[in-house]
This record gives sequence, C-alpha cells and structure tokens, in this order.
Amino acid sequence: AGSIARRLVQAGATVSAQSGQALFELLPDRPRIVRAELNETFVAAVHPGMRAEVTVDGDDPRAAVVPARVLRVGLVFGPSRLDDDLAQGNDARAVDCVLALERDPGFRIGQRVLVRILPDAEPSAR
Repeated sequence: AGSIARRLVQAGATVSAQSGQALFELLPDRPRIVRAELNETFVAAVHPGMRAEVTVDGDDPRAAVVPARVLRVGLVFGPSRLDDDLAQGNDARAVDCVLALERDPGFRIGQRVLVRILPDAEPSAR
C-alpha cells in the first residue's frame, strides 16, 4: 500500500521491461523516517535507541519539535553531502543515520530538517 510520489514517464510514452527504466516513485504507507548525516566526530557517541529531536531547517522559532529515535547508524564512511561542508572545502566524512519519527510531523518528503541527538540519560544515583 502506498501512493505515487512522482511519475517519471509521460502518458503515451513507449516503455519496455528490458529498459530497466522506473516509471514511478512510490511512497509507502508506513511511518516516516529521517535520513541524516552523522559527522565522523560524533559516530562513536551515537547508537540505536537514542532519543532525538527533529525540526524544520529554518528561522521560524515556532517550528514544531518532533521526538524521534535512532534506528541505525551506518557502517561505511563517505564524503559529506551537506552544502555547508562543501562550501568550506574540507574533506568532512560522514555516515548515514536513520531515525524513526514518533509522530507524524507533517513534513514533506525531501524537506530539509535539523536533527538533535539527545545524550543518554545519566544513571540515577542510589
């Protein structure tokens, strides 16, 4: 179950199974996730299950903060794809970090968001 997010061919176009060309991009009917880049400096401190906060990237102080949880942290480093890192001309390395949103925030697919990973709670003193 899902919906068509984007049509990649025009009506009336000739297509062939042998071409391997995708006709549609599908959006599954399931909870939304966020794919974020995790800079190599922070990889050792982040692990699945950690709490996080996600908000729209922008200057609106009223932007909703949506709770999330880290699902997985990638195993392979690659070059950072963030514009800020590219503009600085440095060789920043990052891994993919996938987070599950705890409620539907109404974000659009592909929208830029900011992710704040929250530190693990300190064990209580006995």
